[in-house]
Amino acid sequence: MVIQGSKRIYKLDLLKGAACVGVVFTHVTFPGLWGKAVMRAAGFAVPVFFMIAGYFAYGKGRDVIWRRLIKILGILAAGYGLYFSYHACMALRSGALESWLLANFDMLTPIRYLVFCDVGFAVHLWYLIAMAETYGLWLLISKHGWQQMSVRCLPVLFILQFILVIYCDTYDLPWALQVNFLLRALPWFLLGYEIRAGEKQMVEMPEKGRMAELLKNDRMLCGLAFVGLLIAVLPSVFDLPLKFNAIGYVPYSAALFLLAIKKPDRRTSRLLEYIGGRLSMYVYVLHVLMAGAAKELMMRLLGAEFLLTSAYEWTWPLATLMISIVVAALLDQIRKKERRHIRG
Repeated sequence: MVIQGSKRIYKLDLLKGAACVGVVFTHVTFPGLWGKAVMRAAGFAVPVFFMIAGYFAYGKGRDVIWRRLIKILGILAAGYGLYFSYHACMALRSGALESWLLANFDMLTPIRYLVFCDVGFAVHLWYLIAMAETYGLWLLISKHGWQQMSVRCLPVLFILQFILVIYCDTYDLPWALQVNFLLRALPWFLLGYEIRAGEKQMVEMPEKGRMAELLKNDRMLCGLAFVGLLIAVLPSVFDLPLKFNAIGYVPYSAALFLLAIKKPDRRTSRLLEYIGGRLSMYVYVLHVLMAGAAKELMMRLLGAEFLLTSAYEWTWPLATLMISIVVAALLDQIRKKERRHIRG
């Protein structure tokens, strides 16, 4: 649930809900050209989560940031424990536990985790590692009052991000090489922070500032989002030699974010708002595991031969999304009951 002060920001909940769907379709893809397009179009999701974190870090003291860091570390520990236990049990069941441990843990494992945010058996947990590292750096920045100096580094950080990601994508290098919190998390966090700073300036001086001009013009924001979407998608769809998709996510993600905060209390889709406000972290952590559950369920219900059909390729991402949401909703209800019991 996204709340600023006592006011619920429904549009950011909506955006988080759409981002949850995007995350699932990024890791459990549709087939063919459509699958490529959807995967790239869904690339706005993680930047949005980082931007939301930066947006709500504005004006917050170190105690608040510390609590958020502890919360993220707790979620990371739970997610890591879940996937470690699952894969270790599967390896033990097949008699390959020793080889699995040797493949996933060695002297370089801490470097892979801390530098490249790469958990081999649970790749999607990179976001939680990067978010924790970003909050850790932000504690240091807040302590010394370096917020504005950090924001001034934003263009350089994005340029370095473009160079790294475009190079890795163009030459099809391992994905982990382009993932680190300094270039894949911090720029988006700082962008969210700067948007909140500009929004505050707009409240104090409504007729001044770039934020006021942007928020006045819905067509401009929609146009920016559309152009960014095209840049993010077309290099992959047309298999261009230079994969410059990363450039598109700045106007694409930023414009969607600005549209969300422009009319924060307007209701659009209660389902997506609920998913974004209550279930987003559950879906993020669990969806890879739920992909396996969806595959197993379809195999049992429809037969192993169904997994070889095109129908399976199209229904598997949708089934994964549905199961992830249902399981997340059940966990959310259990958590609600536990809170009520504690309060009672």
